[in-house]
Amino acid sequence: MLLEPVVQEFIRLAEIDSPPRQERALADYLLARCAELGVQLSEDDAGKEIGGNAGNLYGFLPGDEREPLLLCAHMDTVRSNHGLKVVIEDGKLCSQGRRHILGADDKVGIAAILEVLRRCQESRHAHPPIEVLFTIAEETGLLGAKSVDITRLHSKHGLVLDAGGRVGTVVKRSPVHYEFLIKVHGRAAHAGNSPEAGINAIQIAAQIVGAIKLGRIDEYTTANIGKITGGAAINIVPDYAELTGEVRSHRPERATEYLESLSAVAKRIAAEYGGRGEVEATQSFPAMQLDEGSRIAVATRDAAAKIGLRYELVTKGGGSDANILNSRGLTCANLGIGCYLEHSNEEYVAVADLEKLVEYLMAICEVW
Repeated sequence: MLLEPVVQEFIRLAEIDSPPRQERALADYLLARCAELGVQLSEDDAGKEIGGNAGNLYGFLPGDEREPLLLCAHMDTVRSNHGLKVVIEDGKLCSQGRRHILGADDKVGIAAILEVLRRCQESRHAHPPIEVLFTIAEETGLLGAKSVDITRLHSKHGLVLDAGGRVGTVVKRSPVHYEFLIKVHGRAAHAGNSPEAGINAIQIAAQIVGAIKLGRIDEYTTANIGKITGGAAINIVPDYAELTGEVRSHRPERATEYLESLSAVAKRIAAEYGGRGEVEATQSFPAMQLDEGSRIAVATRDAAAKIGLRYELVTKGGGSDANILNSRGLTCANLGIGCYLEHSNEEYVAVADLEKLVEYLMAICEVW
């Protein structure tokens, strides 16, 4: 079977194992591959900062007098897929035997960027300056994007190629995300001889869980507690317990209000039992709202119309590098790249969608 260059490129990329903080092999491939395409990549020290073995990669392909356009994708996959063999079944690229994740998230994005570079270099048609950014450790808290050296970038506008779903969808909104830790302090005692002397931290934690709202809080906000730990042995009244959770909201103030309420509930209930409760929260990423009148949004819409692609603005419940880059002064749209069932062994991308994504990107370059 004669495969299109972008499909061949994707297969090569997918079969390079690159879990978070272990992107070295893929980074080396991209350094060499982009050099073949006439683009010299540079690497930062982000990997050293987060305990990884590779940094973010930056590159620039000169073009005409138009403003440069940034294309961004992340190098890491959610987990290792060492030994992956990519096969095509019913027109879909997938993992042979479904024994591994495919890594279409985000190797599809990388393959599409490389194909855009190849076409721009080989075509005699004018194109805008194309800037590329390949980030590390996206799957573990957008760590690579958080470490990007913005001063290295020439672009004010960009496309992040990292949204699951149909090509032609553009993420208009994604939430702020906080991780929180509820610490519950009680008092240890022998569970058989003197239980009255103890204050059961796990019991307090259970009461806290029962008193707070979880799941869908309102139309903008969700919250979850996904882990509880505590206690040392069954014959000891536990003196400490922890609850770990998250809150997301498309209205940042709603997330803040939820955390404030959570803290008040934890303190009140713990005090009722004679214990102490406290809440620690850390923002993982800020909310993102795409201005539909922005140049990048207009370009994505006009390009879709140009090639007859159904255009749709969508809301996502997760974050991406676009959240970080937008918060740092760029205007970036996150595009649907045609992959489905991401993070599972059933992950796939249709060959036709991979080719359509490249066509869409080339159209965006034309209207830019």
